[in-house]
Amino acid sequence: MENILGKRMIVEGLVTAEQLEKALDRQKKRGGRLGECLVALGFIQGENLAAFFKKIPHKPKNLEETGLDPGFIFDLTMKHIYFMGNFTLKDLVAAVKLPASIMDQAVQSLRKEKMCEVKGGTGYEATTYQFSITELGRKRAQEALELCTYIGAAPVTLADYPRRWSISR
Repeated sequence: MENILGKRMIVEGLVTAEQLEKALDRQKKRGGRLGECLVALGFIQGENLAAFFKKIPHKPKNLEETGLDPGFIFDLTMKHIYFMGNFTLKDLVAAVKLPASIMDQAVQSLRKEKMCEVKGGTGYEATTYQFSITELGRKRAQEALELCTYIGAAPVTLADYPRRWSISR
């Protein structure tokens, strides 16, 4: 049986193949988690193991880097603002889990299409604007909900998932 976690540790230089084999042997005999066995054998420090598991995926800088269709992001944003009614850019960033620069692009597109409008703000920057969904926006959001009821964070694409979490052979 292939140990993908162990392979990742080898690729990242955390352990050697020999150390991995010894830890897997210990795991078979005594049980426990692979990381615990590596720490118990003194092959890795607990802090290094914790850092290995705390990897945060790369944040996309623009719409293209998300790998998602702009229409999908448009619809996802519409569904979120449908339930929010009034919202700020910060609200959308928290809900969709994409950077403010990308969500600002989405909101500007929605404004051009008359799906939402500015209701006020505390300054001249878009981050301070209070937005509201329009009647046209409500209709579009309902259509989007009929096609797909998912309302949550923007997903990682299937094509991108293996590059982020697996090991090339």
